[in-house]
Amino acid sequence: MVAAALAPTPGWASTPAGNGGGNANNQGQNANKHSAPPMPPGTPISTPPQANPANVPAPDNTQHSVKLTSLPPVTLADKNKTVWDYLFDWGPWAFGLVLAVAGVLQLKLLSVTWNEIKGQKTEMAVQTGILRESVAAAQASANAAMGQIEIVKSKERGQLRIEFDEPDLIYDQKLDGYPLYFNVALDGFTRATIVDNYICAYLADSPATKGKPWEYMDLSRVFTPDSAPFRGVTLIHTEEDIYETRLNPERIQLARDRKLEVYVSGRIRYRDVFGDKWMLHIDRVWYQWPVRWRDGASTGVWKSVDDGRWDFHRKE
Repeated sequence: MVAAALAPTPGWASTPAGNGGGNANNQGQNANKHSAPPMPPGTPISTPPQANPANVPAPDNTQHSVKLTSLPPVTLADKNKTVWDYLFDWGPWAFGLVLAVAGVLQLKLLSVTWNEIKGQKTEMAVQTGILRESVAAAQASANAAMGQIEIVKSKERGQLRIEFDEPDLIYDQKLDGYPLYFNVALDGFTRATIVDNYICAYLADSPATKGKPWEYMDLSRVFTPDSAPFRGVTLIHTEEDIYETRLNPERIQLARDRKLEVYVSGRIRYRDVFGDKWMLHIDRVWYQWPVRWRDGASTGVWKSVDDGRWDFHRKE
């Protein structure tokens, strides 16, 4: 078997294989004996020049000198300034000065204007107070004038009133019932125009709070100062259910014995000559005296039910 021999390392001599490793060690020791002498500290270590390969060109370290061309001579000569030159030089300064003066004048004008506004504000406050007093005086005068007008209108205005006869509780064969007569009259010097009207009379131990069977009074359309009082009549509902039209003589006797009351409700709405609308509301009960004071005297009187809440005459 043949082994390939390696090339010797540079600086080392090739040693035959038979000499063994001892010769190699001896050579290393001999080399150490002939090493370079020590260099003093601070001495730069120079790298030995390396051989350039054949294909790499050598760098050109040759120094070349360059000559700079000198600048041409410049000659400065004074020039006579024109108006435009002075304008360009001093124009911005003059413009800034004008703006400053204008700003000062504007502040002065604003101060004067503000003082004028404050003065006008004070005058307006005074005028407002005077105006309020004038308005209050005018309102008082208007109220007084309206009061005078209302007094005159009250004197001239025609107003309706209604009066009921005593409920005698006597059966009327012609009417087939127990009638309650009433009169409607006009007080005043001007006419009154009827808008609507209704009425209801009934027997009960307390006033009815629910709906009632209303009937028309058949009043004239227009009442004038020359008109005679209107004479009307309505029949008294005798049943406990006031919607029933049957007659109940037993309840009539109870009313005569003051165990039942006679109630009448209704209303008349009308318009006076001045265009005002009025309401004559009726809610009354017949109060019978315990005893008759004398022959021919009234046996009782019509009174408002409870506190008279629904028995009134007023403008709508």
